[in-house]
Amino acid sequence: MLNGLIKHTINIPFIDIISNITDNEFIKTSIHSKTQIIQKEEDSTAIDEKKLNLNEIRLLVEKIFRFRRRYFKTIRYVQDNIRIDNIYWCTRIGMEDAGDTAILCGILWGIKTNLIMCLKRKYSLNCIYTDIRPCYTEKRFDIVFDCIVALKLGYIIITGIKIFLIRIKGGVEVERTSN
Repeated sequence: MLNGLIKHTINIPFIDIISNITDNEFIKTSIHSKTQIIQKEEDSTAIDEKKLNLNEIRLLVEKIFRFRRRYFKTIRYVQDNIRIDNIYWCTRIGMEDAGDTAILCGILWGIKTNLIMCLKRKYSLNCIYTDIRPCYTEKRFDIVFDCIVALKLGYIIITGIKIFLIRIKGGVEVERTSN
């Protein structure tokens, strides 16, 4: 971020699916995040332990669907007016076993190709560079993703006005009429 001025790293060492459902806990994660500011040489490290149960997951999914229903037209308006120019996506991946590395590289090529094709269907992409470089001797996973996304200021203002009007009206609920 900001030409290497700020670096942020998130490590998720494991996701534990709890078999003991007496506490109604379903998923337990331990997330380690680290932020480093280059000029000040300061590190801030945080460890979060989160436990989710099935009810929380269901409520989160319902909240996402309500948000999508409420702002669908506004999101579609922004998607129609976005322009994506240059995509540079380079990945270095390695496992200690050469066979595992080769299989993983093939899977990643398939995922990258499908994502780029989905973007090409929706947007006109000018310059695309994707690459996967296998490292057969060490464990490694590095991603460099650089992209230019352009949206004119007028569209941003119009979108802000639309969101403001939706919030004033309280949103539009999708209801069926009876026959």
